[in-house]
Amino acid sequence: MPLVSVIIPTFNRSHLIMRTIDSVLKQTLSEIEAIIVDDGSSDNTKQIVANYIDPRIRYVYKENGGVSSARNAGLNIAKGDYVCFLDDDDEWYDSYLELMINGLQSSSVYGAAYSSMGPKDCLIETLNINCPSGSITKELFQRGVVPIIACLIRRDLLEDIRFDTALKIAEDSDFLLRVSLKAKFIFINNTYAIRNPTEISLTSNYDESR
Repeated sequence: MPLVSVIIPTFNRSHLIMRTIDSVLKQTLSEIEAIIVDDGSSDNTKQIVANYIDPRIRYVYKENGGVSSARNAGLNIAKGDYVCFLDDDDEWYDSYLELMINGLQSSSVYGAAYSSMGPKDCLIETLNINCPSGSITKELFQRGVVPIIACLIRRDLLEDIRFDTALKIAEDSDFLLRVSLKAKFIFINNTYAIRNPTEISLTSNYDESR
């Protein structure tokens, strides 16, 4: 059984998704499953994924329903003890999951771990500012301190939690708020998730809309 289920929703990003998949398969933590949820792509995403000969990859195709429904589809079939999410154009450093698991398993007090998020090869000291551990519902509500691509959650906490498909924005904040009502979060300060430039404008729009 995999230790970590990595859920990757994707839609018409065949030109980018290889980078994302490669970053998962190169992890120093090998006990993983990579669940690629194809949300109705019309490009050659299926063929790109089929080129990978690795039993840890699971490909699921569904009709287009948006990122929340795609993440939920992945959650519904995840087998790992822990779950995390990675967008189809972002990536992690090779030791990312190992560091996150080690931090989360360092104390039974915590049910989820998170790190910072930033561009590749930035100074990590510039990212680790005001990142609390413990009961962080207030911080999540006020500042949205946890990026969904930089979060690792115990799967048993998610039995009754799914992404709200009615929300068109901030669906990840809503999801994590509900997780925070059930578990404490630990901040992992020695790594970060890599947000690639293709999503910077979307992140800015999100901050304005939030």
